[in-house]
Amino acid sequence: MNKIIGSGLISKAISRHVNNLNMESVFFASGVSNSLEENLNEFNREEKLLNKTIANNVATMFVYFSTCSVYEKCTPYTSHKIKMEELIKEKCDSYIIYRLPQVVGIGKNKHTLMNYLHKKIINEEKFDVINGAVRNIIDVDDVARIVIEISGKKLLHNKIVNIATPYMQSVESIIKAFEDFLNKKAIYNIKGFQKPHKITIETMLSVINIENYFSTNSDIYTKNIIKKYY
Repeated sequence: MNKIIGSGLISKAISRHVNNLNMESVFFASGVSNSLEENLNEFNREEKLLNKTIANNVATMFVYFSTCSVYEKCTPYTSHKIKMEELIKEKCDSYIIYRLPQVVGIGKNKHTLMNYLHKKIINEEKFDVINGAVRNIIDVDDVARIVIEISGKKLLHNKIVNIATPYMQSVESIIKAFEDFLNKKAIYNIKGFQKPHKITIETMLSVINIENYFSTNSDIYTKNIIKKYY
């Protein structure tokens, strides 16, 4: 019997696909979801629940969802996620840690990039974009299907795996996709500079066929996500 801890975007997507998994697992998807979070109480809440869940499922494969933001910058959020990863590696005999980029789906988290951009453009509100900023956006259903496929094969157990698309896109190109779909012009300033970061997906690609999930064109993938959820 698989267990899903959480009630948000990731957990709901996993629940739609988990029947395809051929082994017993615990999916912990009840962590801090706001990458801008700085409240220690929120971090402590996740750590307490994580320790309790591990203790109650010692003989079960443990699946944890972390963040690809650890490759971009050090923040209270990324530091917390790395701490949780280390806790899992220390206490779990069998685990997989999935680091995720910008996950898109139907959810109430107003802090996600896509929800933020959509709201700003729809409401004709001005916002700032950092020069050079890039993001990797992925459909939550693709995340769930890849997680189930990789977890079931057992080849990457006790490892950290990045789940992401092959596309690192500029934030400006994502804005352009929204503009085209909404037929509205975004109002924004370009400021500062951020060195583009990369997310390597070779480990993921070693066990899945990329053609089963992603098209060869980043623009098409992005436009399909916007059409599906916005």
